[in-house]
Amino acid sequence: MSIVPQRPYLAPGCLGDQVTYPKRFVFAEDVGRAEQALKSVGLAHLLDRQEHGWAAVCRWEDVLSGGEQQRIALSRALFHQPDFALLDECTSMVAANAEERLYDCVTAVGVTPLTMSQRLFLPKLHKQELRLGVDSPSRWHLAQLQNGSG
Repeated sequence: MSIVPQRPYLAPGCLGDQVTYPKRFVFAEDVGRAEQALKSVGLAHLLDRQEHGWAAVCRWEDVLSGGEQQRIALSRALFHQPDFALLDECTSMVAANAEERLYDCVTAVGVTPLTMSQRLFLPKLHKQELRLGVDSPSRWHLAQLQNGSG
């Protein structure tokens, strides 16, 4: 399982390390999947933006916008392809028109998203909804969603 938080951890290291974290980036082994993951989340331009491409090292939290940081975290789930990914408000800083495409990328590689969010349109991307704290802190409700494509 991958956990994709709202404020992702950016590892010390090169651009490749950001995509493959917690694994260290090994060019010969990882470049194909890492490049596909970056393309899928709309960040392929980072390879050109940084002078040394995959080998670029900097303080990533100072270089990447909040939305780019969240997309990097999603690229990790695409790179590692776990069975499940816990997505905790992980697209809150991404433009709304890109959010659905990002969720589609996650499911396209066979990852089942478990989403924690307050965004009202996200249920249309899922098959089930679990609401916690319904009527009281200890109550919950599980519902099948009509429009879920997830």
